[in-house]
Formats: sequence, C-alpha cells, structure tokens
Amino acid sequence: MAKVNLKTRWWKPIDDNNYYYLSHKGFLIVKKRYEYIQPKIDKKTNRVFYQLYRNQKVYLEELYKQIFNKEKKFDLKWYKKALSFWKREREKTLKQRIKKRLERKKKELSTYSRRCHDCGRPTNNYRCDECWKKIRGEDAINNMVETYNCYAFKDMFHDSAL
Repeated sequence: MAKVNLKTRWWKPIDDNNYYYLSHKGFLIVKKRYEYIQPKIDKKTNRVFYQLYRNQKVYLEELYKQIFNKEKKFDLKWYKKALSFWKREREKTLKQRIKKRLERKKKELSTYSRRCHDCGRPTNNYRCDECWKKIRGEDAINNMVETYNCYAFKDMFHDSAL
C-alpha cells in the first residue's frame, strides 16, 4: 500500500506507541504496515467499531470524540462507504504483495536452476542438502560429496585420457 503522510493534521495517533492512527474521516490505519483496519458494525446497536485486539471493541464515535474533541455520527451509510473503500485498499495491498513475491521468486530462480524434489526450495541439485540429510543422514551426505568429487571427476580427467 502507498504510504500515507501521517504527519498532517488529518491523522492523529490513538495510543501512546503511535501504532494506530485515526483520520478525520474515521479511518483507522496501522502505521507499521500502512494498512487500513476493517470497520465492523455491531448488529445490536448499529454502531461502527474497530476490533484492535481479539476481544476489544473500540467504538468509532467514542474514539473520534476522544481524539478530535468533536462529535461526529458514523451510521450505516458511512459504514458501507468505508467498507467499500477498505476493500479497494485491501485489493491494492494484495496486488502489491503478490507482485513483490513474484519478483522475489524470479530472483531465486535466476540464481538456481531447479527446485528440490521434496520441499521445493531452490537448489542446483535434485534435492537440497537438508532433504538429503533427512533421507540418508549427515555422514552419507559428506561421503556422497567426496565420492562425487573424487571418483566421478577422476575418471573424466584421468591422465591417460588426456
């Protein structure tokens, strides 16, 4: 997600650690990830709230009054607009994450020619070293590498062959 300038007068921190910021329009954002938090509605009272922690509901009208010292009504109409805005922002964020993940995978594949048969990690062999260790044990890996280096290449580059 694009970074929001939180130093303007439209955004105010709601906690001492400056982790959450509230906008003058009623949107709540997490500073570390610059992600909007989804607004929810209490079906019994028809009040909009944000769920910051597992069981903690923070009602938006009370929070807004506490932070901005103004009263503002956040009804069902506002909730529907805010929810559609949140969905658009979430889609943008997900697209950016997918794009970054694909770029990382392209970089990995450019340095390694194949993937491990068992776990899928990038490697230059049929299996990565960790999977070989699981199958054959630590000593077998060391012997395999030594055998590969000594015998296979000795036959290829033997003095009599040159």
